[in-house]
Amino acid sequence: MRRWSCSRPPPTDSPIAKFLSRRGPGLHHVTLEVDDIARALSELKTRGVRLIDDQPRPGAHGSLVAFIHPSSAQGVLVELTQAAAKAEEDLAGSRRGSGVAGDAVRFPGDHLAV
Repeated sequence: MRRWSCSRPPPTDSPIAKFLSRRGPGLHHVTLEVDDIARALSELKTRGVRLIDDQPRPGAHGSLVAFIHPSSAQGVLVELTQAAAKAEEDLAGSRRGSGVAGDAVRFPGDHLAV
């Protein structure tokens, strides 16, 4: 799945509007899809990567998302996303107390938001 998102800033107090007022138009963030976002965050944290989100949170289209701080990614804000179907499975698993399921963590770039 590949997507481009071109956004107009919402109200002036939104994070994107603040970004645009400071830096002007351009790249806001890059999104990488992962199979298991909780595992990816754990692995990144172990490697000393600075995270904005230590835990995944609800994102667009039923996905789970978390952000890597730009200081750990050459100045680029990086969003990790886990697709909706997998996010729902993991949320159901955590409600049962079984934790987060998943196989390998991979980072295919598939979405660029500007």
